[in-house]
Amino acid sequence: MSNPTKILIVDDSPEDIRLLMNELKSEFQITAATSADDALQMISETLPDIVLMDINMPGTDGYTACSILKDSSETASIDVLFLSSNDSTEEVLKGFNAGASDYLVKPYAPQILISKIKACIARRQDLKKLADAAKYAGAVAMSAMSDTGDLGTIVNFLRTSFAIKTADELCQEICTALSAFGLNACAHIYLEDGGVFGGTEGTPSELEMNLIKRIITSPEPIITIGNRLLLIKPGVVLLIKNLPDSTDKAARIKDHLMILLEGIIAKVISLNSQAKLNQLLSSNINRVIKDAEHALIDIRENQEAHKKESIEIMEKMVIEVEASFFNMGLTDQQEEQLLEIMTKAVAESLNHFEEGLEIDNKISNIIDSLGTVSSGAQGL
Repeated sequence: MSNPTKILIVDDSPEDIRLLMNELKSEFQITAATSADDALQMISETLPDIVLMDINMPGTDGYTACSILKDSSETASIDVLFLSSNDSTEEVLKGFNAGASDYLVKPYAPQILISKIKACIARRQDLKKLADAAKYAGAVAMSAMSDTGDLGTIVNFLRTSFAIKTADELCQEICTALSAFGLNACAHIYLEDGGVFGGTEGTPSELEMNLIKRIITSPEPIITIGNRLLLIKPGVVLLIKNLPDSTDKAARIKDHLMILLEGIIAKVISLNSQAKLNQLLSSNINRVIKDAEHALIDIRENQEAHKKESIEIMEKMVIEVEASFFNMGLTDQQEEQLLEIMTKAVAESLNHFEEGLEIDNKISNIIDSLGTVSSGAQGL
């Protein structure tokens, strides 16, 4: 690896540091500190990409150290992953409020830690791409935002929502609206058949997604943590990460968000109803197709039985008539006339049977077609 990711381990346990270094040294460039104060001094000299931070340490604790890093423009982009044995929601909220990217509970599998680190690396790369794109789009975006007021943003969302057919599309439109408000936010839409996440600045971090999952069942519809705001409604959770410091601006944004939420909830209800309707329609289509298929099979069986019976009757009649010739005392001319009549009847009967075969083929094709439609309907 030409430019390995630089990771700083901060833990007051030398044994834990040694274990972490053994797990990570093959893939990453590792340094370590046994206190948060030493770590902050090291960071002032050389910036790491990621900090694996213990929480409870002598002197400055992990939460405080993380807040210090996030309050500085020079170190705010460093990803901090907390490593703790405490799994309570309160501790996770503290970690999130301090600005951490993720929160890993001890003990953990090494591959889980590595996957979390790689998720941070991928997210850093995404943010860099977004930052580069923002330089080009900044002027255009500012012009568009100046022409579009907050209420216009809501109206535009409601108008666009009429054509939305999936949770992914809804989540994307929500993030577009939140971005137009100037908010850095995450959205989670969960329908009866599954949920999706989205963010105004790319995919939310693992910590953000885990926090949202924990908070879904909260009895409180609104949770405020500093300048962060959580809005919890059935089918949707919005996480606002940069609520304005101004009380008036924050109140105005909250009012707009509540209006936006009403439209989101209505669309969630609509999507759930449509999913149920599609399921019911698919079930009814399958039932009708199966009934028709069974009826056509019965028709085919009756047709085959009728054909067999008709042939048997004709054969029996021919045998009986031929046998009666000897007892009827008919002339040769009369026998020829009778045979001619019978031959004509047999020919007509055979033509009828041929038409029956044509019907059989058509019935067979219909049954095959219905079977194909039935299979397709099951996939709706």
